[in-house]
Amino acid sequence: MQPIYKILIFFILILPIECFAQWTISGRVIGHSDKKPVANASVFLSNATVGSKTADNGTFILYNAKPGKYELVVSVIGFETYRQTIIVSNSNISLPDILISSKTIALKEVSIKFKTDPNREKYYNLFKDEFLGTSEIAKECKILNPKILDLDYDDVTNTLTASSYDF
Repeated sequence: MQPIYKILIFFILILPIECFAQWTISGRVIGHSDKKPVANASVFLSNATVGSKTADNGTFILYNAKPGKYELVVSVIGFETYRQTIIVSNSNISLPDILISSKTIALKEVSIKFKTDPNREKYYNLFKDEFLGTSEIAKECKILNPKILDLDYDDVTNTLTASSYDF
């Protein structure tokens, strides 16, 4: 066989291996305000099956990235989602530090007003009769701290519910 054919066969065999090349993408995620590493952030390539999470020091490595154009997404609770377009070609990619900003959430004002239930005494007596009973022995029993009882009567089901945050 002539040497030119050997070289041609060699390239035909090696070329498909190069087409299946897979690369890594590495970087570090840090908070914009305090410059501290962000641990357990989800880092992935959108529309691909490549993803990972950041280590305690904020670093990540995405393995098996195929050549192409992707959107790198960094997501973690409490921070704004970060997006960056990257192109994977014929080499590993080492990204500069990724700065992500804290997410601020404004909550609506909540007003809590104390309202005494005009039927509380009636519900308390009903609870006491059902809980302790109405026998002569039950009349000798006392509930020492009745003010910590939360009593709720449901008119639809005719059900009295009693609970307490303490003993």
